[in-house]
Amino acid sequence: MADYSLIDAYLDDLASALRWHRHADDIVAETDDHLRCAVERRVGDGVDTKAAQRDVLEGFGDPAIVARAFATTQSGQLAIPTRSTRDAGVLAYVSAGLWIAVSGVWHLGGWVYDRLDDGTSAA
Repeated sequence: MADYSLIDAYLDDLASALRWHRHADDIVAETDDHLRCAVERRVGDGVDTKAAQRDVLEGFGDPAIVARAFATTQSGQLAIPTRSTRDAGVLAYVSAGLWIAVSGVWHLGGWVYDRLDDGTSAA
């Protein structure tokens, strides 16, 4: 049986980088199959198993970059993984807008009050 320690280490790193993804197990399993088949083809061409693993992994890319590819949309933007995350982001923007509005009204009210109280009131 061939020693796939480089592939195994790579898959561990990929699984760690994808731990947030709900289909992480499926992605890692598919990647496992792809990498091992690619190594077997290289070994079939006469390349040493370790060298074949290095070549295949070098061509496949860094696990963190591969994991990030599963977090982007077709336009290259970062995907939002859940509806609750998106809702929390909208709530944050609305809250920030309200804080700014309340602050503006507060300061405007103080300015209007200062203008109305021009010193004509009896003390």
